[in-house]
Formats: sequence, structure tokens, C-alpha cells
Amino acid sequence: MTIHVTFNRQLGIIEVNGYGEILRSEMEEANAEIIRIHEEEGINKILGDVAKVEKGPGIADTYDIFSEFPQGFRHAILLRNSDPTGNDAGFIEDVGVNRGYKIRIFEIREDALRWLFKE
Repeated sequence: MTIHVTFNRQLGIIEVNGYGEILRSEMEEANAEIIRIHEEEGINKILGDVAKVEKGPGIADTYDIFSEFPQGFRHAILLRNSDPTGNDAGFIEDVGVNRGYKIRIFEIREDALRWLFKE
């Protein structure tokens, strides 16, 4: 699996780290793990680091997967400056915000963490 989902107890967040090529099925498995951690720990803050992702599912798959994700989470997504998937980042943020999700794209981890804990 090229996506790892962990519960960072020290920060009180769910961390999602992706690298390489990510398949739709891997995103669906990661979402199931996020929901499991949320149900067990009550955590709703997600830091997704996709700076090392080389290729992800297409826009339609990403839209479908994201559309099925439950409300009530706060998502901070990290991308590198010249991210090959960066063209879709604005789309993902726009779709999420338009559907009532709290989601934002960042390039710097500290900025993402600051936003996650800003209420």
C-alpha cells in the first residue's frame, strides 16, 4: 500500500502519508482506516501529506471518493511546490469547500498544523 494512515497521539491528529502511485482502492482503504480511528479515538483532524505522490487517481475517481467521505472532519493536505498532482489540488479544495467540508491545501507542514488547530 502506498498510503499509510496513523494516529499521532502526541498531536491528536490522524496522519495520512502517500507516496508513489496511488490507486483508487488504496484511497478507499485509507478512508476506511481514517473512519475507524475517528470512531475509536474521536479524532476529526487529518493531516494528509501527498508531497511524494507521483500519480493519483483521476479527477472523477478523486471526486467520487471524496464525495463519499463523511462530514465533520478538518483536512489539511500538504503538497510540494512543483507537485505533479497539484493541478487537481485546487479542484479538490473547491469541491470539498462547496460540499461543506473543512479542507485546505498547504505547502508547509507547520502552516497546515496551525490551521488544523485553529477553530
